[in-house]
Amino acid sequence: MVMVRWVESEVAPDTIMETRYKNGTSDSGVDFKHRHCRWPCHNVYQGVGDYKDPDT
Repeated sequence: MVMVRWVESEVAPDTIMETRYKNGTSDSGVDFKHRHCRWPCHNVYQGVGDYKDPDT
């Protein structure tokens, strides 16, 4: 819904959630999720915590 709100109301979200599936298919289940910042910010893994956890 955040993408619809962005397009229709021009309200950009702070982050967008990416979901990566095992074997590239949703039938195989979720491998991990990441939050992506809006430009010009970018995500940098600091080497602490589980890289597959969107809250680290």
